[in-house]
Amino acid sequence: MKIKYFIYCFILLSIFSYSCTYEEVSRNNNIKEQILQKIQIVEKKPVKVINKTPNGVTFFRPIFIRYNKYDNNVYVVDSGNHRIVVFDEDLNYIKELGKYGQGLGEFDTPVGIAFMKNGNFIVTDKENRRRQIYDNNFNIISQFRDVIGLAHGMYVLTDSHDKIYIHMNYPFNGFLFTIKDNKGEEIAKFGKIFKYETKEFEAHENDAHYILDSQDNLYCAFMNYPILRKYDNNYNLLYEIDYSYIPGVKNQLKKWNKIMETKKNKLSYYYSYKLFIRCISVDNEYLYIKFYGEEGLPIYIFEKENFKLVKKLVFNENDHLIIQFDFSAKEYFYTVNPIKMTVSMFKK
Repeated sequence: MKIKYFIYCFILLSIFSYSCTYEEVSRNNNIKEQILQKIQIVEKKPVKVINKTPNGVTFFRPIFIRYNKYDNNVYVVDSGNHRIVVFDEDLNYIKELGKYGQGLGEFDTPVGIAFMKNGNFIVTDKENRRRQIYDNNFNIISQFRDVIGLAHGMYVLTDSHDKIYIHMNYPFNGFLFTIKDNKGEEIAKFGKIFKYETKEFEAHENDAHYILDSQDNLYCAFMNYPILRKYDNNYNLLYEIDYSYIPGVKNQLKKWNKIMETKKNKLSYYYSYKLFIRCISVDNEYLYIKFYGEEGLPIYIFEKENFKLVKKLVFNENDHLIIQFDFSAKEYFYTVNPIKMTVSMFKK
């Protein structure tokens, strides 16, 4: 009799727990849907657009842009021209460096740049598989080579202690990020990886876009999972957020599933990405994310402490193909468009 009573109570408790869980999930989904319908939509137009440098060289696949808080300048990685172009915060030309080649101070398809508080900066030299380090007078001072296992973006980050964050995603590594000093020596590893669903996709399964804020918190948004993680400066996970309610993410997932149904026997590199994320940036208050899959490719703005959605930025036809952007400056944000071959400045 006691056993039957116990079983009966267990069943009732299970039903109640499931009901509460279901109601909680439903409530959260409803709240997010309501937020999407009510958020402020702001149209943005550039205050300045340039497509070439004063020497007459037109940008060719400018794919990366960063504001340097240490010298208040803007650095553009003009990948197709194998150069770095430096502007002031009003996008007035200052200097450029680099040319095609394999020697020190030369590049073969640069793809990223990061800055140190000591004035040095690091250029990711993709096809030469190395990082080149320059001083604040734009002189090349050293380099270090990369091992296999670099993730999709291939750019590095630097924190307030000049530690270098490299995204590594192959299974032998076992962690999302490797931390190195400026000599390329490994300091630490952190970040749990997702299990590899298929052998064909293992090189891309954990690819992400990522950024550090001024407190050295790291935000990591995955390309193949609708997940954003925030880590503190001791590499502890602070939160993991599901962003699958974003319209573009839903569309991308439907599109990818449809492709998988028709390509089961013809899997290839091009189908290994669900491509949820295009770019991520951060300032003192907000986190800025551009998702694939939505008409016009807007930028969504979230409170960085709790990932609450607060605003959506939309752009005109000429500006919506923005690939990379940086919101870390106070008054402006900066973008590059490798399709239109332009660099733009917008008022925040």
